[in-house]
Amino acid sequence: EQYCEKFTEKLSRGFARPPKVNEIFHPLGCSVSTVENRLEKNGFKNAWGALAGSAFCTRHFRLECAEFFDEHAALHLHLCSYIIAIGFPMLTPVELVQKVCPWSGVTKHDFLDCRAVAGGGYTIRRIQAQDQRAVRELYGQNFQDLFHDYPSVRKMVKSGLNKDLQCNEDEAKVGFSTIDARYRMAGGIFLIAADANESVVGCVGLRRRQSSKLPMFTSDGGHAEFEIHKLAVLESHRGKGLAKDLLGCLHAFIELECHEVPCKIIATTPAVLPVPNHLYLTCGFQLETEQLFGNMLINTYMKILQQSKPIK
Repeated sequence: EQYCEKFTEKLSRGFARPPKVNEIFHPLGCSVSTVENRLEKNGFKNAWGALAGSAFCTRHFRLECAEFFDEHAALHLHLCSYIIAIGFPMLTPVELVQKVCPWSGVTKHDFLDCRAVAGGGYTIRRIQAQDQRAVRELYGQNFQDLFHDYPSVRKMVKSGLNKDLQCNEDEAKVGFSTIDARYRMAGGIFLIAADANESVVGCVGLRRRQSSKLPMFTSDGGHAEFEIHKLAVLESHRGKGLAKDLLGCLHAFIELECHEVPCKIIATTPAVLPVPNHLYLTCGFQLETEQLFGNMLINTYMKILQQSKPIK
């Protein structure tokens, strides 16, 4: 009776009312990511969710509706109306997660708390809700010297703050990182470098290129393609190899995600910035194109990661 009441309320209003003390059913969230985040906030170090239909199909079942609406169609609709979310403690073996949650695509990389520790005591890790404001400030200040001579740079920074780095303050208050969710949904990751005081001193994002669809490679030798975004290091911490360490973590992420599949990494930066241009060249990137945007020349760099060793 409670279940039917909740379901009817959600159909009519789009959400369920807060539960009473003696009720069994409690709404957990309005999306897969919010449910995952809620589980992680309540003691589960790693949580994995998926639409029930997607989870069902990972077991290689296929639903074919014989008629416009029959029991098969009803089952399909039912599976698309719910999610499955499972939380695991910190030291759960990866093999167990892969077996219980085959839809997760989890790798060993997802269970590393800190992606790398750079020289000088910096910790490089996935962005969290409390890092978002500092990341926005860091990126906003990164190109300020160019604003006067290159108005298009100001426009680019403003666009980045309003899109990729836009965050929801209400969600941040409950520990949910909008930026992290945005990059994860794009098949990538957003990393920050924090000093010993947990202050953000660097950041970088990686996302799968929109034109790069699954499967990761094709029979004609195509590559999975990733784009580097929002690479920035606080001025007082430059020249210490931190940017190279951030890129190195992205390389590790790609290799773990793609296994033995060759991948293409793309990065763009204004030609008037000598430091990032030199950085990409010294990290094995090749200059692919030069293109004018207004009065600003933009360099596009490319690097192919060849087949890596399989994960053991």
